[in-house]
Amino acid sequence: MKTTEKIFAGAGYDPQFDRYRLGLQVERIRRYMLRAGWKTLREIKADLEWTYAPAVFPESSISAQLRNLRKPPLSHRLDKRRRAGVHGPGAGIWEYRLLPPEPPPQLGLFVEKQGEQPPVGDRALRKVCVSG
Repeated sequence: MKTTEKIFAGAGYDPQFDRYRLGLQVERIRRYMLRAGWKTLREIKADLEWTYAPAVFPESSISAQLRNLRKPPLSHRLDKRRRAGVHGPGAGIWEYRLLPPEPPPQLGLFVEKQGEQPPVGDRALRKVCVSG
């Protein structure tokens, strides 16, 4: 199963007609947003349409694809904040920022008991070598 099949769904979704188009759209938005920083939907739309002309990127599609990027298996982090634009703080303009997924936690070689300090110095080395 392809990645796009896992994030796109719904009654109107037909993989035969929609998978390529939506997959291309979400990938273009992902690549742009990972390097763009904070952007409004209008700014994202303008930049993507300039970059990929004659393609059209409706703000509603951009918003939906940003939500899709949060879903597994992509699992990107999406930050959203209200912006005080030219129309003032109550204008309801939002900025978005896409961050890469959190890296999986690293598993250590040694598991420490909760509250126990790791051994230090030569005594600790002898203790690990003798008991381990």
